[in-house]
Amino acid sequence: MNKIRAFALETRAPFLTVTIIPVLLGTVMAAQSGGKIDRLIFTAILAGFIFLHLGTNVLNDYFDDVNGTDRINKQFIPPFSGGSRLIQSGVLTSKEVLVEAIVLFISGSLLLAAVSYFRGTYLFIILGMSLFAGVFYTAPPFKWAHRGLGEIFIFLGFGPIMVTGAYYAFTGNVSFAALALSVPVGLLASAIVDINQFPDYEADRETGKRNLVVRLGRKNGMMFYAGMVILAYSMIAAAVIMRVITVWSLLSLVGLVPSLKAIILLKDNFDKPTELAPACGMTIVSHLITGIMLIIAQIIG
Repeated sequence: MNKIRAFALETRAPFLTVTIIPVLLGTVMAAQSGGKIDRLIFTAILAGFIFLHLGTNVLNDYFDDVNGTDRINKQFIPPFSGGSRLIQSGVLTSKEVLVEAIVLFISGSLLLAAVSYFRGTYLFIILGMSLFAGVFYTAPPFKWAHRGLGEIFIFLGFGPIMVTGAYYAFTGNVSFAALALSVPVGLLASAIVDINQFPDYEADRETGKRNLVVRLGRKNGMMFYAGMVILAYSMIAAAVIMRVITVWSLLSLVGLVPSLKAIILLKDNFDKPTELAPACGMTIVSHLITGIMLIIAQIIG
């Protein structure tokens, strides 16, 4: 395999919708609130968060190989779980993957630091939080995913941090509406990570990667996933009822359709890894549909 193609595959770029959606949502909400959208700033913010997201993916692959998790994993479901497999297949060395992660983190940090310089200290704060969450997601000494805290940092990073960060860059403040919508978006992003842990359960448990599903067990983990998804949509409805966001935001509840299908599939197959691919895919689709409809709602509302 061509090295350039291998490095591109290593990033697992198809999952970038979880970054694009919150940045677009925050930007659209800023525009609707009277913020002046600068294309260069928008590009830098989006690219910066994309690089940090890709860096987190790549570094996660590196440390999952170091810890032995991906090496013994036989029940993974590509492309949703088990990493990219490029180290295990010998296409890339662990050193090459580590260098790629470092380059991505540096690139993202430089872009977001430049935006922070022109747009305010709040962006420096969320840059620091993003690095703290992304670098130490599986890296020592914190290893957030190993401590059952991975979902919390995913929620913060792909919800409040990205939505309010984009909003702040164009308005100079953070609105309650932007914060309110960042919560369900972050919860649905966490749901993606959560359901992808089910196929990796055995390998994670054997290598001491005690993420939330390992700690709760697969049956309780299934209930936690369902609760997180239902909470996300409940919060959208609650924000509409409280008139924090436009009533058009209820259009996003269409995302419940794939979400409920995923919950039913997970309920019936939480201990059958090979049967979970459709549920993993539906969780991503649910996040994407919900995010798109929320963006449209802010534009027309």
